[in-house]
Amino acid sequence: AFAQARTLLTELGALDATGALTPHGSAMSALGVHPRMAHLLLLARERNVLSLACDLVAVLEERDPIRAVDARQLDPDVGLRIDALRSGRRVLPAGLTLDDGALARCRDTARALRDRLAVRHSDEHAPDDQAALGALVALAYPDRIARRRDGAGARYLLRNGSGAYLRDQGSSLAREEWLACAALDDSGRDATIHLAARLDINTVRELYTDQITRVRRVSADAETGRVRGVVVESFGAIALVERVADDITPDERTASLLALVMADWPQSLPMNEGATRMRQRLAFLHRHDGRWPDVSDAALLEHADTWLLPIVRTSRSLDDVRRADIGAALLDGVEWSLRATLDRMAPTHITVPSGSRVPVDYSDPAAPLLAVRLQELFGATATPSVLDGRLPLIIHLLSPAHRPVQVTRDLPGFWRTSYADVRKDLRGRYPRHSWPEDPTTAVPTHRARPRGS
Repeated sequence: AFAQARTLLTELGALDATGALTPHGSAMSALGVHPRMAHLLLLARERNVLSLACDLVAVLEERDPIRAVDARQLDPDVGLRIDALRSGRRVLPAGLTLDDGALARCRDTARALRDRLAVRHSDEHAPDDQAALGALVALAYPDRIARRRDGAGARYLLRNGSGAYLRDQGSSLAREEWLACAALDDSGRDATIHLAARLDINTVRELYTDQITRVRRVSADAETGRVRGVVVESFGAIALVERVADDITPDERTASLLALVMADWPQSLPMNEGATRMRQRLAFLHRHDGRWPDVSDAALLEHADTWLLPIVRTSRSLDDVRRADIGAALLDGVEWSLRATLDRMAPTHITVPSGSRVPVDYSDPAAPLLAVRLQELFGATATPSVLDGRLPLIIHLLSPAHRPVQVTRDLPGFWRTSYADVRKDLRGRYPRHSWPEDPTTAVPTHRARPRGS
């Protein structure tokens, strides 16, 4: 409560940033009324509406002079109370009546304030009372200035970020975009507005121009993938104006696209086949030699501002990023001394004895494999390998129909042990193909039979 009170007094100008009493605060204290009312009265004198302010303070401080048969239909318009107080008019909207005792008390309080402040009606000009009234309530309750929520009927957003609504939606205030709220019941999720005055954006700008902030926001839209900039003018939690910022800088665009990619990584950047193969090769090499970069999802996310930055800098949208050569970007993160050994350490293809270039599958970095028809390996006396010959590949030996018939990491051992049984089976299923007894001296082929046989 103490912190809230100090915040309010600072907002009203009674305390400075250090908590010391200001000259305005001293003048407020001398009036002997609630700080909000004292602030209102002092500023009303400057605005030449002090008599109206005395009436307003009386209405706000005393019992409500208007009653309703159904409390839900009690019109919260402060202007109705001021009109009744000043004119004695008893014609009110249906369902409302005047409380003569409360009205008399309001008049006495207003008269006492005028006497104390030496106010005479003739001392004042005749401004628009409704506009002046809204300004006075806004001065006393700057934290309760409210703007209608978009398409939300009689629901409003307060400057402090809270919600509020008009219970009596038949009130003339229900048509107003801006309200200055004097009395709220915040016992529910959204506060009920019990007393308020009409307000407009021009008055808000006049009274609180130094508290209106202008924030530039540049971000990439998750749906379109395009970078958008806006300049938002706000009064507390209330957005006043939002306009498109056309002057997006290259640095802003880069930062926005990078943030979009990182926010939904790795789904945000699906890799094509070429990029996937490069990433698998690098992951395999990293597993066997820590000098090669870590290309796991976590590592790529952590270092996105390094490896992905060159691509993002030349892109205008997420689609541009996705169309870029991600595989090349991953390779750019490899030291030059290592990059020269890439094709020797993790070749994309292995040339088998038949002359075919067969792709190496690095999808499992712990066990890269080569799927090749058995006949194409005739004549091979060593197992195809990677890591400059240090790591034999897992060989998936295939039938002529490309169906697996055996898996081995020791091709010479397979020739010596299991080949004979496999040969019998394949001769029965593929009689038109050549299945020599000694595969180590046979001519490799990718045809039914070797040429000339």
